[in-house]
Amino acid sequence: MANTYIRYNSIIDGYGMMGYTGTKEGWPVELRTLHYFLTVAREQSISAAAESLHISQPALSTQLKGMEAELGKQLLIRGTKGSRKVVLTEEGMILRRRAEEILSLVQKAEEEITRSDETIVGDVVIGAGETDSVRLLAQAARELQKQYPDIHYHISSGNAEYVLEYLDKGLIDFGLLFREPDPKKYEWLALPAGDIWGVLMRRDAPLARKVAVCPEDLWDLPLITSHQKGDDHRLAQWMGREISELNVVATYNLVFNASLLVDEGLGYALCFRDLSRAMYGIVALYILSLLIDRVVYGPNAAKVAYIISEQYEAITRELLQLDRGVTLLEGKGAWSGKDKRVILCAFGRRQIIPVKKLVQAVDPNAFVIVCDAHEILGEGFGTYDPTGL
Repeated sequence: MANTYIRYNSIIDGYGMMGYTGTKEGWPVELRTLHYFLTVAREQSISAAAESLHISQPALSTQLKGMEAELGKQLLIRGTKGSRKVVLTEEGMILRRRAEEILSLVQKAEEEITRSDETIVGDVVIGAGETDSVRLLAQAARELQKQYPDIHYHISSGNAEYVLEYLDKGLIDFGLLFREPDPKKYEWLALPAGDIWGVLMRRDAPLARKVAVCPEDLWDLPLITSHQKGDDHRLAQWMGREISELNVVATYNLVFNASLLVDEGLGYALCFRDLSRAMYGIVALYILSLLIDRVVYGPNAAKVAYIISEQYEAITRELLQLDRGVTLLEGKGAWSGKDKRVILCAFGRRQIIPVKKLVQAVDPNAFVIVCDAHEILGEGFGTYDPTGL
């Protein structure tokens, strides 16, 4: 049985000031400048960012150049005459990631400081691996919410490395892990629960006919194991063999993905027993949702998107790369009076996410309307049935 522990920080590492964060040279980089930088990164345009921030473009450019001078690194690649798009350098991408973390912590600190002493409100962020012990946290949260209904809970799932990294950065409040923590760094409590290891396999697998599984049964089989640090040692102890001596064909950090590998016959997944049952329940629910969609919406149901963008040519090229048909319609903006090209594109229901991401990547300011189409007939979709069935 694997014990489950809950960790939390007793000390917030590092230092913070509401006015600025210091660079290694000691020059101040104001939080406001970091906000400006993130806005430029999001808009991919200095002029668009200046408009969004309600400041002049020269003032914004001066702030960005000053920050680059202080850091001694180029953060942005400015667009040429043919394109105003701004691209982040490698250093700029690093700063964007860290700036998002810094501003998130500042916002959290401000909320905690300005919070009323009489009313307990706020967010509790919990980082957790996949374990049935989350039920204990859910039960405690349910009871606490009865007394303090304005507390909101956020579960951030990931492996041990992810949970520890975010715990150390102060981005989560508690971490739920499977191994005993370092007492010098964390305060921790052992939960009165644990997880039992099991083997997830297909029903038609030869091993499924056995009542119990022994380590020797798995020595020569293709295995799918967790790649979290510490799991290899425990697994080797139970198996009676080093991991290098086993036939490990794949690793995972989230067991749902491992269940898909198992379902396709890649191998046997070693995971917690209750989670394997839960995964089959999730897979069954997913299949049921597909059946319901097919019954309610019909076999030829799909999505239709209307996209209005100045970058319609680039978006059209990207959509064609998805092997989707695209039609360009003529339109006119009622407010601006300008002629517009409207992209009409039909696609399968499960392509909605990649289509949205594609449009967002090309033009974050694009106007997009997505509609349900009860039935689409033609190439790539259904065929006309004169019987109406």
